[in-house]
Amino acid sequence: MAILASIASDRHQFDKAETLYQQLLQLYEQAQDNLGKGKTSAGLARLYLKQNHFSDAQPIYQQAFDLARTENDWETLGHCYWGLGCCYQEAGELEQAIASFQKALNLIELRQQDLRTDEGKVTFLDSVKDVFDRLLIAHLDLAEKENGDYQAALGIAESARGRALNDLMGGEKRRHPQLKKQDKVDRLDDLQSKMQVKPNSFSNMTVQAAPGIPSNLSNNIKSL
Repeated sequence: MAILASIASDRHQFDKAETLYQQLLQLYEQAQDNLGKGKTSAGLARLYLKQNHFSDAQPIYQQAFDLARTENDWETLGHCYWGLGCCYQEAGELEQAIASFQKALNLIELRQQDLRTDEGKVTFLDSVKDVFDRLLIAHLDLAEKENGDYQAALGIAESARGRALNDLMGGEKRRHPQLKKQDKVDRLDDLQSKMQVKPNSFSNMTVQAAPGIPSNLSNNIKSL
């Protein structure tokens, strides 16, 4: 049923998908299956997010987050950090959005050691790229809104060339993250001009582990 709900969501059959997710939640509730309930809640929240229903998505993501942390479900937890980050970003709560995206990135990158197939590597790259893009936009928006300090944004842009991506892409240089708000090259070039730094001055930077992300995830996920 979860697969059917996902297919309906991909086809933009949102009412059908929501009905299927709600039915699944009832089944997991009756079975007292918190792991299934957490995954399904995250799927439902993602459905709301696809429709730009951020106020509906956020509490469902929070519910899924609490269940995932209880059940040591790091995959769902990473999805929830990403989803909550999107909700915070839309609400203009940029510092919270940045913190959530950083934690999502750390959890996603911990999957790198488990990748065995090319398909898994492509999915990993897509996930990392999306979080980097959103994290960069949040840093840019925060700098423009508050103090004009663009150094963190430039650091994130260069970190996109970092260890995880380079390992998977054989050292291939990654393009600048895609920005939807305005042309990516113009915006980054403008920031570099304001900072008066060279484009590669942050080339050795990597995103630091966010506070609360343990090195041994499987044993310490409850500490998040």
